[in-house]
Amino acid sequence: MMRMKRIGPLVFLLCLGGCPNSVRDVFSDALLAQLSNLTFPASGNVTVLVINESCDDAFVRVTMQVTGRLAPAQVHLSERTIPSGATETFIGPDSAEFVIVESGRPGDAADPLHTRTLVFERDFVADEIIEIRIPPRATLILQQPADQTVCEGAPATFAAEADGTPPLSYQWRLDGIVIPGAVEPTLLIEAVSVEDAGVYDVVVSNPCVEVISDPARLAVDTAPVIVQPPMDETVCVGDPVTFRVVADGSPPLSFQWRKDGIDIPSATDDTLTIDPVSIDDDASYDVVIQNLCGSETSAAARLTVDTAPAIAEHPVDQTVCEGALATFTVEADGTPPLSFQLRKDGLIIAEGTGASLTIGPVTIADAGSYEVLVSNACGLAQSRAAVLTVQTDLMITQQPADQTICEGAPATFTVEADGTPPLSFQWRLDGIDIPGAVEPTLLIEAVTVEDAGVYDVALSNPCGVVISNPARLTVDTAPEIVQQPMDETVCAGESVTFSVVADASPSPSYQWRKDGQDLPGETDDTLTIDPVTVEDAGDYDVVVSNPCVVISDTALLTVVVTAPVIVQQPMDATVCAGESVTFMVVADGSPSPSYQWRKDGEDIPGETDPTLTIDPVRIEDAGDYDVVVSNPCVVISD
Repeated sequence: MMRMKRIGPLVFLLCLGGCPNSVRDVFSDALLAQLSNLTFPASGNVTVLVINESCDDAFVRVTMQVTGRLAPAQVHLSERTIPSGATETFIGPDSAEFVIVESGRPGDAADPLHTRTLVFERDFVADEIIEIRIPPRATLILQQPADQTVCEGAPATFAAEADGTPPLSYQWRLDGIVIPGAVEPTLLIEAVSVEDAGVYDVVVSNPCVEVISDPARLAVDTAPVIVQPPMDETVCVGDPVTFRVVADGSPPLSFQWRKDGIDIPSATDDTLTIDPVSIDDDASYDVVIQNLCGSETSAAARLTVDTAPAIAEHPVDQTVCEGALATFTVEADGTPPLSFQLRKDGLIIAEGTGASLTIGPVTIADAGSYEVLVSNACGLAQSRAAVLTVQTDLMITQQPADQTICEGAPATFTVEADGTPPLSFQWRLDGIDIPGAVEPTLLIEAVTVEDAGVYDVALSNPCGVVISNPARLTVDTAPEIVQQPMDETVCAGESVTFSVVADASPSPSYQWRKDGQDLPGETDDTLTIDPVTVEDAGDYDVVVSNPCVVISDTALLTVVVTAPVIVQQPMDATVCAGESVTFMVVADGSPSPSYQWRKDGEDIPGETDPTLTIDPVRIEDAGDYDVVVSNPCVVISD
């Protein structure tokens, strides 16, 4: 700490190593804050007076820094030792900074314990005298005692290093109370106890001053002591478990849990939690507790891991016929004792408390879904559901019926039955299996005489076989049309007759139809229309039955309305041999007429169009040409 004291007009006091309390009370740091950036006169001297009032000699170095109107420069004036009680005067150029170095350390201007710098903060007058006084040098503690933490029973040492005017004396204290006999720079406690913990300091003094060191705290740590060890545990697989240990001892305490004597990675808390527990965790666990003062290992705690039930073999589905026996069995693993409970369709079966249950004789009411619940202290396991299917015997509810079918028509036999599926069918003709006839319905798409006979069906399911009643198939033959009705073209007003010839036994009946519609009263083997009208045109057939039915071919009736009329006659032509010639006729009629060209009254083969072309004309082509124009009603020519 640095303090200034004004003496006369401008007198300053620099205290090294701390000023006496009386001086500290008078001067403050605020005064020093005002003394900087001084400006000195352009000419003249500044005199520095140093007075040594210390207990011994002091080394003084004065450095002057020129400021103001002069160019900056640093002048190293002198380094000398001032005897105790002497006064020394330095005269030099303008200066604003002085560095005072404590005795015994010449040149050590950078050491903050021994170097003090004084900076002035105002303009000086030429030939002004500045006085610096060096008071008696106080004791300095160069090395303070340090805080310590030691284990109970270990040694502890405090040391202090001091500098000052000899002789120096020491007195160690604990919590401010003098420790008898502790008068050396070093204090040794050979075996620390808890009672030695506290704050230590040392009082260092010489004839000039007394100094108290910084406080140093002694902390006494104790080794770990287990207050409550971990306890044995029994848990189920999948549950969590926690081991705990309670221990005393100086912090920080470190924990290391072990399984069967082997460290568990990252298990370093005062608790060990395993979540979820597996069967592999069944083992002995202990914990090693350590601090800087030692270690302690707990007694081992046993972890017993029980397993919940697990179904090893599930009951299986069963299909039995009514009246038989059914047995359901389950096998399970897990920590004993195991309990069993059988359920049907979710409802408890009172007698189903074992690993096996036999039901018999089975009835329809026993059909359902069966499952087993297996339990112990760790949990419950439910087996897969096993389905009991109770099958019933077959019963035919609809028998196949006799049939009389015309040859060529389809025939169908059908049977219906109740019983547990799957149902199998096999149709038979006169007691012989019909290949591929394995459905409830037998269809014969086109019956022949060979299909006549007695039919039945053998039905089966897992519980048995039943044979249907026999059903007879009688095959009748249909009439045979020997002569079909023919197409007819007539003119309106004329008559027309359609006829059919059929061979059948018994004699058949007839029904004539026009365009698919029955003609009332037309039930003979011939149909006559007289007179024919335009409305009679259409398709005619006849249904012949005995009772098998056959339908004749269709006969088309065309009714002609008008005869042909020649609108334009062919014209005479005279041409040279080698040229071409064309004759043309134009005619109307309904239906459209047909044409036949003639030469000299003889048909010309292939010439049946409205025009006749000869190319080239030859001498022998000369003659009379005409054309016959006709429809069913009329023929004309020219």
